[in-house]
Amino acid sequence: MTINVLTTNAVDLQRLLDENKTTSAQDVEEYLAQIDRYEPALNALISPAPRDKVLATAKALLKDCFVTASELGMSTTAGSYAFVGAKASKNGAITQRLIDAGLIILGKANMTEFAGMKMTMMMPGWSAHGGQTLSPYTPGASSTGSAVAVAAGFSPLAMATETIGSIVTPSTRAGLYSLKPTTGVQDTTGLYTDATTV
Repeated sequence: MTINVLTTNAVDLQRLLDENKTTSAQDVEEYLAQIDRYEPALNALISPAPRDKVLATAKALLKDCFVTASELGMSTTAGSYAFVGAKASKNGAITQRLIDAGLIILGKANMTEFAGMKMTMMMPGWSAHGGQTLSPYTPGASSTGSAVAVAAGFSPLAMATETIGSIVTPSTRAGLYSLKPTTGVQDTTGLYTDATTV
């Protein structure tokens, strides 16, 4: 069964996998084909995962402020040239929880550089490292790349961070549902935030 990458959500995808109506490999191929078709125009991804590492199970895209171990083949730059080439010895806490749950990360989304915390006439969704994320909607806040990637069918879900409207703004502008956990519920070790760095 071929999934519709624009309408199949994470719950539907899990059900189809559980019912053996699709396979992880088929789903990954569908998402990678969608990324190949539209990523050059949208610039939503800052660091796609190496294809050979994602052909098992794929259910998540990660914003570039989530630390990923170097072995995953994706850097963590927070959108800045200052971190290009930096290596992480292990995954951040949230990243590891996703992997432990069986998710393989397709790529890391472009984001407003440093989550917009150095906002000086910076466009939402722009970073020095990733350039401008383009959206049929008005880009908004630092998680623009995550929202654009889901809206474009690159993945059924994405991880984002909330600094000042960074989850709510891009998701509502792209017509997506978003969940923002209560502060302190998630372990943010290994996550670029206003109090920590990668």
